Amino acid sequence: MTDRSEDAGKKLLEELKAKYPSQELAFESLDLQDVDGIARLVETFNARFKRLDGLANCANIPSPVAHEVDDKLWEITTNVNQRAVWLLQKHFIAAVLGKKGKEEAPAGGYSIVGTKHAVLGYTRAVSKEYATQNIRVNLVAPGNIETPMFNQVISEDKRAAVVDSVPMKRMGEPVEIAKAVAFLLSSEASYITGACLPVDGGVTA
Repeated sequence: MTDRSEDAGKKLLEELKAKYPSQELAFESLDLQDVDGIARLVETFNARFKRLDGLANCANIPSPVAHEVDDKLWEITTNVNQRAVWLLQKHFIAAVLGKKGKEEAPAGGYSIVGTKHAVLGYTRAVSKEYATQNIRVNLVAPGNIETPMFNQVISEDKRAAVVDSVPMKRMGEPVEIAKAVAFLLSSEASYITGACLPVDGGVTA
């Protein structure tokens, strides 16, 4: 267990030890904004226990409506609610694999998936906060689009497999994304807010 409050954490630890005397329990204080501290915490627990079986991220920083969030609160919120989750997961997985030995696994694209899902969450939350003020907030989710960035990331030998994974069997064009954005910004989409519009040739269908 970990918590920013050392006193509260130790108090809870003693209560749990009294209730579950046969269980091996441990507590270490931690500020989830401390990047190095997160790494040390996992190292400490990994050294103390024979193995690590699970990780539960329970911390949260609440926030007011979007236009009332200042830069400092935004930094603290993202550090605790998002970055700390990633760091704990990163070090936890490394510790588990370190004891099991390396295993081949498919690339998960954690960085783009995590950050883009954050944008999806922001879109939905902010759309609700300002819906009564006629401020609409939507998201366009492009698929594989014919851009210089795509060609830098995907090698020519993998291109055919990428195209084959698209139900429409072709790459998207930048103008098709632009048209989706233009639609959502227009009066034609006046009753659409909080939406995620996939423009991906059917990949997410």
